[in-house]
Amino acid sequence: MTSTAGLRGVSARFLRKNRIAFVCAFVLFIVLAGTGTAAALWNTSASLTASAGIATAAGNCSPNYLKNGSFETPLVSGVTTKAVEPWTTTDPAGIEVWPDNTGGVRSALGSQFIELNASRPGTISQVISTTPGETLQWSLLHRGREGRDTMDVVIGTSVATAVLQATIADSNVSWVRSSGAYVVPAGQTSTTFGLKSVSTASTQNSLGNLVDGVSFGSGSCLSSVSTVTNTSNGGGAVRAGDVLEYVTTVTNTGGAPAIAAVLTETLPASLTPNSSSFVMTGGGSAAISSTSTLSARMGYGATTTAGGVIDPGVTVGFRFLATVGSSAGGTSIEYSPSVAYADQLTPAWPLGVSPAALTTPVVFGADVVAGASVVRSALPGGRGTFAFAISNNGPLTATALRVNVTFPRTFSPESTTQSGIMPAANCTRTDTTTTFEFACLIGDYAAGASGVMNVTGTVSGAQNSPITAKLVATATSTDPNSANNTSSTTMTTLESTPPLQVVQTTATGTTPTTTTLNWKPGSDNVGVVSYNVYSGTGGAVIATSTSTSVTLTGLAPGTTTTYSIKAVDASGNLSVDYSNVVSVTTPLAPISTSAVYTITKKPMWSSETLCLDASGSGRSEGTAVTQYPCNGGSNQRWQFVATSTADYYTVHPLYTSSLSWSVKTQWVGASVQLLNTKTSASSEQIWKRVSVGGGMVQFQNGHGMCLTVPGDNSTHALQLQQADCSNTNDQFFTMTAAN
Repeated sequence: MTSTAGLRGVSARFLRKNRIAFVCAFVLFIVLAGTGTAAALWNTSASLTASAGIATAAGNCSPNYLKNGSFETPLVSGVTTKAVEPWTTTDPAGIEVWPDNTGGVRSALGSQFIELNASRPGTISQVISTTPGETLQWSLLHRGREGRDTMDVVIGTSVATAVLQATIADSNVSWVRSSGAYVVPAGQTSTTFGLKSVSTASTQNSLGNLVDGVSFGSGSCLSSVSTVTNTSNGGGAVRAGDVLEYVTTVTNTGGAPAIAAVLTETLPASLTPNSSSFVMTGGGSAAISSTSTLSARMGYGATTTAGGVIDPGVTVGFRFLATVGSSAGGTSIEYSPSVAYADQLTPAWPLGVSPAALTTPVVFGADVVAGASVVRSALPGGRGTFAFAISNNGPLTATALRVNVTFPRTFSPESTTQSGIMPAANCTRTDTTTTFEFACLIGDYAAGASGVMNVTGTVSGAQNSPITAKLVATATSTDPNSANNTSSTTMTTLESTPPLQVVQTTATGTTPTTTTLNWKPGSDNVGVVSYNVYSGTGGAVIATSTSTSVTLTGLAPGTTTTYSIKAVDASGNLSVDYSNVVSVTTPLAPISTSAVYTITKKPMWSSETLCLDASGSGRSEGTAVTQYPCNGGSNQRWQFVATSTADYYTVHPLYTSSLSWSVKTQWVGASVQLLNTKTSASSEQIWKRVSVGGGMVQFQNGHGMCLTVPGDNSTHALQLQQADCSNTNDQFFTMTAAN
């Protein structure tokens, strides 16, 4: 019965279906009496954050025995007490039906529910046909009206003889699901399921015990149906590039809620789903993994990580769009999603259903690709050239292939050359007030075929103006990727104004083999696109750069080189003047005390290069240091040992470290020979390398004298001397790291 005070006491908190979790623990108690007394198998009661249930055998899809469990008929517009078939009641006034959101109480399922206490405490019941020995499960949603209300679940041969299955007491905070199982006793072919009011929180016994979502019958059982529709071809043959719509519906044809319902399917590589098209009906969420596996968590209460609940008689669905790839031509695409779930009372027992595979044949096609590009631009009045390319990526022949080329009137076509595309005789030209158009019939074009047509014509209009040409290719065959059938390209007419001179060229970060040149951005009436780097001025271009710096590599150590820059614009115009010239001297590479070096000398008046040589590989003091034809021997390979004097080294042949370059006196003309290496090397036995440019060096000893070839003579086995240092060839050597 409805009262204003009672309605105000009902919580408006609505059942949130995403709060169902699973409770697997239950107590099994079986009483099977030979007298036909009803058998209580087990029962549980929990809030909607928990659930218990029973699993039936896989494939048991018996219907839900109990009808109108959510009290959806007859439909009422306000709280009404009347007959609700096929339910019966002990209350002569009838069953009190509440529409959704009455007094702020939302229906747990559907749009209506009932108040068990109508005009008085009573019992509602249904009689169903049953099979002795079968296990049925019951489930319902209950809440108090003004506080904590209590009712009983009774099952038996009649209301009068029904056996208590569970006593359920819940507050008015939220709907609470309770469930249990019942074994039909021997000989019992007709069973009565009843709900009996026990007590209410109200002082009025006509108020209390709200009920919804009652089920009594077999366990949950899902069935699944999938369909596919071609949205791109009006339901016609499926081609590569078409978009298919897949719809899978899942219905619980059993007698109890299915839980943890998850649809999965691994899509073939030839099918690309559009994740933004995923649509769930009846609750849930869907996603696709990196391995193309679809996962749709279905039903109310589903989350991004767990499946939800599908009540008896409820249908949920999943819809998505997917594009057919070019590799699918001539094959069939199969779609066969499986749905895993469990019965609410035994969530640990997995169940599943898979519909028959949907097989979608895909017809072959030909992927024709068009490409337009600029070969050569020109000044107005000059002749420019466009290139138009066609290729067939297959897998089939493109039938009745046509190409259309369109130019603006600022490009007047004069001649064509083609390879593999079309005879000129198969092209027709149409001139309009704004364009020149060519339509060319190529005919059938085999898979893998390709070709290019160049069109040369006179450019008109202003300098630096765009001229856009367009190529369109069409065929009567199916094209899996029509987006690449069209290509446009723009030629910009050249202009003749050169960029201004580049300024402030500098060099930074110079190493023995690299240097970085920097300069201020150039200026041009249209724009600078790159820079040329020159050796000196008037020399060859040694590098180009699109930025205002360039790093030069592979330079010779100990050399001096000059560089300059010119700016280049889009028309190829160069700055008239070179930039300021920057001179770069690369330092010598540091001497490595672990390396081996050859030291060579080229006399000015000879073409022969000679090596410094420890005469006869001598191991005694006084062995002469001479020049001799290079032979790679260990007596022509030298090692440098650092001394306590900065930049000075002792120099000894590879075959012994006990002898070093030395002079016996500090006078000019003293011979250079090998003497015993001293523990603390003196001035006559330490040498410093000094760069003289061009990659060449002098060797200066502690006396300030330099290693010298007397008279810059080319005589073999000539012993070297020390002499006053001078900037002359007889003291210039090349030092090279050897293997």
